[in-house]
Amino acid sequence: SVTEAQEFLRWAAADHFTFLGYREYRVGKSGSEEVLQAVDGSGLGILRGKERSVAPRSLKSLAARELPQSGAIDAIILTKTNARSSVHRPGYMDYIGVLEFDAKGLPVIERRFLGLFTSGAYARRPWEIPLVRRKFEAVMDRSGLRADSHSGKNLRHILESLPRDELFQANEDELFATAMGVLGLQGRARARLFVRGDKYGRFFSCLVFMPRDRFTADARERIEWLLRDTFHGERMDSTISVGESALARLHLIVRPKPGEKPEYDTAQLEDRIGQIVRNWRDSLRDELVRKLGEEKGIKLASRLGKALPAGYIEEVSAEAAAADVEAIAGLRDADDLHLSLYRTRPGDGNLHFKLVRYGEPISLSDSLPMLENMGLRILSEHPYEMKLGDSAVVIQDFEVQPAVRFGFDIEQVRDAFQSSFERIWRGQAESDGLNKLILGANMDW
Repeated sequence: SVTEAQEFLRWAAADHFTFLGYREYRVGKSGSEEVLQAVDGSGLGILRGKERSVAPRSLKSLAARELPQSGAIDAIILTKTNARSSVHRPGYMDYIGVLEFDAKGLPVIERRFLGLFTSGAYARRPWEIPLVRRKFEAVMDRSGLRADSHSGKNLRHILESLPRDELFQANEDELFATAMGVLGLQGRARARLFVRGDKYGRFFSCLVFMPRDRFTADARERIEWLLRDTFHGERMDSTISVGESALARLHLIVRPKPGEKPEYDTAQLEDRIGQIVRNWRDSLRDELVRKLGEEKGIKLASRLGKALPAGYIEEVSAEAAAADVEAIAGLRDADDLHLSLYRTRPGDGNLHFKLVRYGEPISLSDSLPMLENMGLRILSEHPYEMKLGDSAVVIQDFEVQPAVRFGFDIEQVRDAFQSSFERIWRGQAESDGLNKLILGANMDW
């Protein structure tokens, strides 16, 4: 109702919002296109006198155009800006937009307030905040749970403990899906991910829930790396909540690089987070123990496994990592080089060629001509670097495609190919087109 929207604005003004800037925008014409234009002289606070620096934006690009066009509650936009506050307290500023509609129900004016919700606003319970209380009541009603039942009380607690920014910004459907999803986690040792994209495309809000006993600094780092990479994050803020509940919560706000429109699959991301929570390092230790025995396996897992970077862990299986850890342990000195030519699975047309050594990665400008002369075309490179005390170990994994036909199994040509590459890299053999005979005719260097 109109009353509820008015109540929210009065509530914000009653010491629940620190106002830092204001500007008015009107829908106008630019040629044949409708644009949102800043009204000269309307700026106040940090937006005073800057109207001429704001380029008109096409209505087609504005999320407000996609909002439901009826009801006073829909006339309030709540989100975050892309700018951090320079006063009061650090953090991205909150954005309250008030839309005015014409007789046809189309938005024609936006009055935009920038500032920060106060600590008192964040301390309020959902049922005490106008607009939010409507969403809270709607979720409770849709759940079909009695308020005094065990599950009803749990749902109420879940909504009450969600980050306040989620309560302000998420719509009823998003809140319902998140709250019921978290309720379904009760007593289950698994991870869940909920992703909400900002309507303006400025950021993605990611809520990760997992069993409290599985939440570690390592898991947090790897989940942050995964979501930053997925959403092409230029900037990211994260907060954790670990209370008396059996669930720990990680809240990430990922802001993509300008112009990026990330594509993602929430189910796939959730599965990868589940693998992280199941503890990849435990799987690596078990694999090393299986291959090398308990004493040596545990020693290598502790010494080298912990040094593997988050990006490597997200992309490499524990089984493949065990082979890399063995290779690293086998490096004798800074001049030593471990090489491996392999297929990831039988019948795969492409091959992988891996280099492990101390120091700097071998540059593509050096490795590419050598491999091409040996009959391999580089499709992609995955470089990783791990710190070991004062030294650095680099792992370079090249996905390659044979440019020559060879009728031999990898096992038959592997040793000749690896030793030949090392000789060529060390300058003990020429890098020329004759080297295609190594794969093509199973000859050595």
